[in-house]
Amino acid sequence: MDIGKSTLLDIWNAYLFYKDQEELVLHQGATDPDAYKCSRGTQQVLEKHALTWNRQKKKGETQKWWVQGSSDVRHGSLHARGILSNVTGARATTIENDDVEVPTTTETPEAREKLRYRLSEQVHILVPGGRRLFVGTPHTHDSLYAQLIEAGANYLILRMFENEARFTSGETIISTTFKPIYIFSGISTHAKLLTEGADYIVKKAGETFVIELTEKHSLLDVYSEALWAERFTSDVMEARRKECQTLGEWDSQYQMHNKAIGDIRLDPDRLIPYIEDITFTQANKETLMLLGDKRIVSATLHFDPSSGKTKSDVSAIALVLSDEAGRLYWHRSIALIGNVCETDNKGQIIGGQVWQLCDLIEEFKLPRICIETNRSWYSYTFSSSFSS
Repeated sequence: MDIGKSTLLDIWNAYLFYKDQEELVLHQGATDPDAYKCSRGTQQVLEKHALTWNRQKKKGETQKWWVQGSSDVRHGSLHARGILSNVTGARATTIENDDVEVPTTTETPEAREKLRYRLSEQVHILVPGGRRLFVGTPHTHDSLYAQLIEAGANYLILRMFENEARFTSGETIISTTFKPIYIFSGISTHAKLLTEGADYIVKKAGETFVIELTEKHSLLDVYSEALWAERFTSDVMEARRKECQTLGEWDSQYQMHNKAIGDIRLDPDRLIPYIEDITFTQANKETLMLLGDKRIVSATLHFDPSSGKTKSDVSAIALVLSDEAGRLYWHRSIALIGNVCETDNKGQIIGGQVWQLCDLIEEFKLPRICIETNRSWYSYTFSSSFSS
């Protein structure tokens, strides 16, 4: 058997029509073309399987068609549409959501809200006693699949590795409660599948497996046997690990964890909160910036601007500090609101996002601001009384 989860739906739909020619299936994918793949696949199964010779397509096109024996003149036996397409007036005994959670439908809070609104509309389409099926991979930390499971939905989760353990301590001796088969170091281009005997040895100690490493690693992922070891071999999985840009992408695609898969390096679990605020003091004719008792030697304001349109993201700024020991502090994260610039009758700036930005520069005596232009970062340096 050499098919993916979406292809299984082609066979499942053919089975539904084999059992009942009055079945009404609404199949929704991330986009119309994605949904049409299942529509064509289902037709092919009906045409080729010996048991469905009398359930082949009678009429209709790829988007909506009827099987032989269907008595419904309005609603197609299979109706295939993208999750964001209009299905008002549709009716279904079975609704399938096939990979509707993808980066394009989850990349922003607004996109996720729109996706959930579209999914809620299905409740009014489904006939009493009908069923909804969700097939896919989580693509965000607040995945709709996690919410469905919490709400009591029946579920089947197939992870690449049944058992897993992650280590970021950098220690050379670690232990697991399962037999380690795959040990990965790093992610993306720095990823490496460690070799037993050369990179580590395993010793059994009661119910525990002790792993002795030949060198320190800042990130280690230890796994048991793969779900489909003969197909997803160690070489294949090492290559795929190198292609994943972030741990979130790896965890979402192969371990079905609800994490954002964007190209980010921030690990919230490693953030340490603090309550100190910035103060300034004079010493040796020099202005010092302090955070509690720590001297700040670098302060940069990152500015991601937006025009303030209704459907666009808000402008955001982040003030990042660095002390003498090289530690970073995410000190402020603020949304700038309103028009980009407000002027009086003489053309003088009197408000807007520009004014708010200038207030922050003045408040923290910032020597530098980095502005994102969607293509790259531009850095602007100001003269300042703050000496670093």
